Amino acid sequence: MKLEKKYLGLRIMSHENHIYMHSMKENDVGQAMQDAVNILALIREDYLGDICPLLEACAELQDLKATLDLQWIVDGFDTYLYGDEDNTSTFWRKTMAISENILRVHVGPRAPMIYLFEEERKNLECEFLCQIGYSEEGNSVLILPSDLTTKDELIDAVHQLCKTVMDVTFLEKPLGVKLYYEKDVEGGSKHTRLTKPVCVKAMYENAKKSALVDGFILLFVNGESVVGRKIPMIIKFIKKCFVPLTLTTSACASALEIICFNYEMPSVMYDLFDWVFIKQSSKCTIKSRFLDGSECQILVGGSTEDVLRTVNAIKAEAEEIETVDIAGISFILHHADCRILNRLKADCNVVTTDINDLRFAEATRIAVRGNFVDRHKFKSYLENVRMNMIDIVCNVPISLDFITNLHHEMGAIVSVHPRDPQMAYIHDGLFHPGTKIRARRLREELRKSPFFQYFATKNKIILGDENSV
Repeated sequence: MKLEKKYLGLRIMSHENHIYMHSMKENDVGQAMQDAVNILALIREDYLGDICPLLEACAELQDLKATLDLQWIVDGFDTYLYGDEDNTSTFWRKTMAISENILRVHVGPRAPMIYLFEEERKNLECEFLCQIGYSEEGNSVLILPSDLTTKDELIDAVHQLCKTVMDVTFLEKPLGVKLYYEKDVEGGSKHTRLTKPVCVKAMYENAKKSALVDGFILLFVNGESVVGRKIPMIIKFIKKCFVPLTLTTSACASALEIICFNYEMPSVMYDLFDWVFIKQSSKCTIKSRFLDGSECQILVGGSTEDVLRTVNAIKAEAEEIETVDIAGISFILHHADCRILNRLKADCNVVTTDINDLRFAEATRIAVRGNFVDRHKFKSYLENVRMNMIDIVCNVPISLDFITNLHHEMGAIVSVHPRDPQMAYIHDGLFHPGTKIRARRLREELRKSPFFQYFATKNKIILGDENSV
């Protein structure tokens, strides 16, 4: 790094959202810290939402970034831009101009199809020279077209790929909807005269202000199928129906043969599923989508029977998994490469979330997989860990020397409160497969510790609910 070259002997390490600096010269550390602050001040941070992946894939922006000699990082829904102030402004104006061309097409529950069927999506992107993405809310498709004149064709192609199905409810009559037969394709008829689908078109105000999409095929009227019926019969049936009246329309006649299912779960559970077996035994397309650090979506698409069979297989595995709370005791479970946690897992014959994984390093809940008895046993052991932890409060901040010496003398695990440096939690660090309470013994051993006695003579300490020492 440039700062390490500028200040000889300076070492810089970044971890998560923090930067750590060390040097024998305190002045160098202080000045390097100020240099880092000045660099961070030049970085432009912007929240652009779920359009960030489309902008990152935009060739025009990538070329402009190289031309202006800028550093541009896209992290989720945030962007970070570093470089000359005038160049960053130029880049930002171009980004805003491109984002104004993005189309957000409402598809509904079948929007994940654009994410599941990757090959078909890429074919569309090549055909129309565009970028296609999936919205954060999960019911829309994002499109960045290169030519706005083909917008209508592109939107129709997206609906065809997703096999969009929409329910449109009318609260009054007349509906203002025109019914007509689907046009024949070039080179011959697409359907026979008896099976030709009936399409809808909004003609008057009542229909135009609804969510009706022109050209969609009419499938149901108030939940009753009208596929295969002639237009006069459908009109006669609609006249008999009372309002509110719901028309179910689709982008294609075969839409009901394929469904998309969204199965949500905590992200800590994901790795405990046997996804290799599930995917090998399924004929569906299965993909995972992590929304944030805590939630995960499992998207399943395919024929109705295959999707239901796959979802049932996922549910069957989910019955053996549950999440447990580790807030307040996570520092004990992380200690010594998860020594206590691994012993508890081995004794209870369960599998848990890998808290050594950086994704779950700060998780307050973990997933546990095993039979009901083993999971209950494991949860009891965790509660035992919680019961055998005592807290101390001091009139001065608890130092690293206190933590290190106490661990060296009696093997205790000590963690300072993240927001109050004058409060800490102490555990004896022992693995004990049971529910025996050892907190009283821990207090007695603490008082025998030479360093604790020395620390107590210099400061005031309160152990748990006891009086000051």
